[in-house]
Amino acid sequence: MPVKLTDKERRELLAQQSRARNLSDIFLDCRSLGHSWSQCAPDRKPQFGELQVFQCGRCLSIRDDLVSSKYGELLSRGYRMAPGYHQPLPEDGTRLFSAAALRAERRRRATERTLPLVTDWPKPVAEEDIPSRRHTPRSTKNGVNA
Repeated sequence: MPVKLTDKERRELLAQQSRARNLSDIFLDCRSLGHSWSQCAPDRKPQFGELQVFQCGRCLSIRDDLVSSKYGELLSRGYRMAPGYHQPLPEDGTRLFSAAALRAERRRRATERTLPLVTDWPKPVAEEDIPSRRHTPRSTKNGVNA
């Protein structure tokens, strides 16, 4: 059953959807799906602990995790967002984007383009397809087996 929104909630959602229309596809994906983090080599040396650096494969934002060398606990986390990722906060005090507004914008854009099909997983390798690992004797210089 659909949820009935108040007039104020409807206005806020429409404002959020309007702002979501201005996002690039990449920023919309990162904001609605979450970043696609991959670990990278640290680009600086921390004063203490171990620095683990991750970069988003879509928007190129960077996440810095400072981890305790001794216990592996997360000491701090910081972000270096890609240029253009941050948006100014609305002057009316409403949220910048809601999950519903981002989903609605993704749905709208999906109707405007052809989406790729889901890729099938590779079939598992059957044991009979695995080459035998039997030992074969090596040849010596004169062609006689050792």
